[in-house]
Amino acid sequence: MFRSKFATMSAIAGAALFCASTAQAITFTIPNDAPLIDGVWSVLDVRNNGGIGNQDQARTSLQGVGGTRVTTTIDKINYLGSGGTGRFGNDNPFPQGDGDNIAMLMRAKVYAPVSGFYTINVNSDDGFTLAVNGGASSFSTVYGGGTILDTYNGNANGAVTFFGGRGVADSGASVFLNEGSHVLDLTYHEGGGGSAVEVSAAFGQHAGFQGAGFTLIDGNKNAIKNVIP
Repeated sequence: MFRSKFATMSAIAGAALFCASTAQAITFTIPNDAPLIDGVWSVLDVRNNGGIGNQDQARTSLQGVGGTRVTTTIDKINYLGSGGTGRFGNDNPFPQGDGDNIAMLMRAKVYAPVSGFYTINVNSDDGFTLAVNGGASSFSTVYGGGTILDTYNGNANGAVTFFGGRGVADSGASVFLNEGSHVLDLTYHEGGGGSAVEVSAAFGQHAGFQGAGFTLIDGNKNAIKNVIP
C-alpha cells in the first residue's frame, strides 16, 4: 500500500506503485500553483484552456496561466466522471465535476517501507504520465499499452505514459525505490467521452494488475500503521 509517505503492506511484503506512455524526450516544469503537501495527494485541475487530446496538450495547459484552475487535496486517486469505474470502489467526483478537455496534475510524497521494486498501476480514461522523483527513478517492465519515455527531465526511462485517448483501462510499470521518501507526479488528461483515473501499487515486479497485493496509493498518512509521520 502506498500513501503520501508510504505505508507498509503486510509485514514488509506490500506497498504500491507506477505506470507508462510514449517513447520520447520530455521536460516538464511543475507549475507554480501545483502544491506538494504532506499526508495527501495535492491536485491541480485545469479546464477551459483549449483542446486536450493527449499528454503534450495536457502539459501545455498545466504549465500555462489560462483557463479555470482549481487546487484541492484527496487521500486516494480514484476519480470517476462518466467513464467506467476502476479496480476499486468508492469513486470520488473530479474536483470540477465531469467534463471534457481536462488536464490534471496529481502529486504526493510517499514512503517506501523497504528497498525493492514496486509496480504502479494507472487505470485511466484517457491518458497519463507518471514520474517518480522528477524522473530520477527509472521504470522497467511496462505493460498495458504504456510506453516508458526515453528521457524525462533529462533522466533515462524517467517516466511511463499512455499518450493519447482510450476507454478505461490499465497500464503500469515497475520502479526500484530505496527505503525512504519519494515524490510521485502524475499528469492526466481527458479529451472527450468518459473520464476516470485511479492509481494503485504493489510490491514487486508484475506484468499486469493482479488484484491481490495491489492497493490504492493512499495520501492519508494516518490511515495505516507504521507510516512515517
